[in-house]
Amino acid sequence: MADVQFRQTGHSRLFHGGPRSRFRSLPPSNPSMTSPLFPSLSSAFSFLVTRILGWRFSLFQRRLSLYLSLPLLFLSLSLPYLSWTLTSV
Repeated sequence: MADVQFRQTGHSRLFHGGPRSRFRSLPPSNPSMTSPLFPSLSSAFSFLVTRILGWRFSLFQRRLSLYLSLPLLFLSLSLPYLSWTLTSV
């Protein structure tokens, strides 16, 4: 499906959002790269890059949310103890 889309529009579906894209009428950027092998290679490469980048970003997001939530959890659990020690002095 991505190969057919690439041959028709000259752009990969992953980067430009598919058939309803506003880049649909643009010609291929390099006419010498219109060999039958190129569209499948480019779509496979772009698929791998987007999957790897998405996977790395989701891991980073999860780690960041964990690192941000742990101090907040610790602070919220220690607030009653802190308020008790401050009022008892």
